[in-house]
Amino acid sequence: MLRGWSVRSKLRLGFGLCIVLLLSMSALFYSRTQELSVSAALLVNSHESILHLKTLERDLELGNLDPQQVNRQLERLLDLSEGEPKQSERLQRFRDLVRRRLRSSPAEKDLRSLGNELEAQVELLLTEERSLLQARQEMLAYGSENNRIGLALGTLGCALLMGAVAGVIHRDLARSVQLLVQASHQVAQGDYSSRLSVEGGDELSAVGVAFNTMAGQVQAEREKLLEAQSELRASNLGLEQRANELQQRSVERQQLQQVMELLQSASTLAEAVKLLGPRLSRLLPSGSGALYFWNASKTMLELSGGWALEDSVEGAFPPEDCWGLRRAKEHVAPVEQPELRCSHWGPQGEGWYSCSPLLAHGEVLGVISLAYPQAPQDSLVSLLRSITEQLSLALANLRLRDSLRQQSIRDALTGLYNRRFLEESLQRELARAQRRDQALSVVMLDVDHFKRFNDTYGHEVGDQVLQAVAEYLQTAVRGEDVVCRFGGEEFCLLCPTLKEPDLSIRLEQLRQGMEGVSVLFQGERLRVTASFGAAVCPDHASEGSQLLLLADQALYEAKHGGRNTFRVSASPIKAGPVGER
Repeated sequence: MLRGWSVRSKLRLGFGLCIVLLLSMSALFYSRTQELSVSAALLVNSHESILHLKTLERDLELGNLDPQQVNRQLERLLDLSEGEPKQSERLQRFRDLVRRRLRSSPAEKDLRSLGNELEAQVELLLTEERSLLQARQEMLAYGSENNRIGLALGTLGCALLMGAVAGVIHRDLARSVQLLVQASHQVAQGDYSSRLSVEGGDELSAVGVAFNTMAGQVQAEREKLLEAQSELRASNLGLEQRANELQQRSVERQQLQQVMELLQSASTLAEAVKLLGPRLSRLLPSGSGALYFWNASKTMLELSGGWALEDSVEGAFPPEDCWGLRRAKEHVAPVEQPELRCSHWGPQGEGWYSCSPLLAHGEVLGVISLAYPQAPQDSLVSLLRSITEQLSLALANLRLRDSLRQQSIRDALTGLYNRRFLEESLQRELARAQRRDQALSVVMLDVDHFKRFNDTYGHEVGDQVLQAVAEYLQTAVRGEDVVCRFGGEEFCLLCPTLKEPDLSIRLEQLRQGMEGVSVLFQGERLRVTASFGAAVCPDHASEGSQLLLLADQALYEAKHGGRNTFRVSASPIKAGPVGER
């Protein structure tokens, strides 16, 4: 019945039947256990009832009756007799007799009669309770025996079932493994035609199918190996030709690498374009080419360099005149399709033309246009594409380098120069001022009550204040002045050639201008003021660090002089804590 079943299915069947048998045994054992628990509880009740009855019998004989204790015992006996209607009825009659005995003091004759009746009733109750005790003991013993028998039979059934499943699986495995070993020996001796007989769909059959497949593949691979040897000899000839082509490509790649290295050393885009023209003409000697880049307004592409160009090539054109820019990918106009040629080439003769956008990070930097009298070989087309890709990367690196330099010297929040640039510029301006025997003023300014802006309105408003101050300073200073964010709410100005009394006039103008700076917060216009401190080279100091220190001390005096004012250093003073600014 199990022929054709997989080993896994047979195991699942065996374990499933065992689980069902175990669950059935568990349910039956649980039910029997519950019944035994009830029988045990009833047995305990019978023992307790007999104990109470004997106690009452003894108290009646001795005449030592405590009403409260007797009532508790009677109530307990009634509780224990629940489920036994006849015994409960006898106990109620017995309780009535006992209560009569406790309430009355009859004549001796009546008392004796009542006592006899109580003794008879107690004896009857004891007899009945002993009968119940005997029956419950027999029931408990019977249930326990049944449990033992059921457990033994269930365990035996599980063992027999698992043994049967194991026997079936062992028989199938032994036979299949023997056949597999025989077939393996035949294949090992070179008989690749040996196959296993596959029946059914179990795991062993799957092993047989895999073995047959393996033997067939080994035989097929052996035949393919002989064919491959002959093909290898033929391919060696082709490889020699390919090696010659690769050598030529290697020379071209080296030349391209040299061009890219020169581009990496270029510091500006104009310098890079100047280097490209003559070197690309050596890489692509049989054709002509042009490099176009955006003008300042990014409305036209202007001719920035080229080689072997005819006079008809346009010096500038709008982006819609170039198919490569419109399609944002390489555009080729074959010799036989001159109508696909871009109009910015002008009335050129017949030939092969291409335009490739110079793209970097999704942005068009320019376009490289090439022209050949005849369609170039595929290897040259590949070289042209490599040139376009490498050129795009090199130009993007130039732009990135300039962007990183700006980030290194600019403050991200305000766009002003940062402290690092200030330190470099201060040394440069000091050297220039000393060389030309001119003055250099260093001005420190600090936003008044800036901490209150942050604490009252939040850091976002504080950032807006700093941005508004920076915007004002950029428009208020001279072209030769350098404006930097010194740190926090402090700014620093380098003002070449400026000295007293023009310095004080300039500081007052800046102070008044700062009074017009404000930010809008929830409909309220928040006014901004600042305090200024200044020092002049060579009047006060000749070193940069000394000028900054003296300017900061002057700023400290302005803060403590009432804020929204300025001070010019007169002589070095000891710096102290500024406090809230």
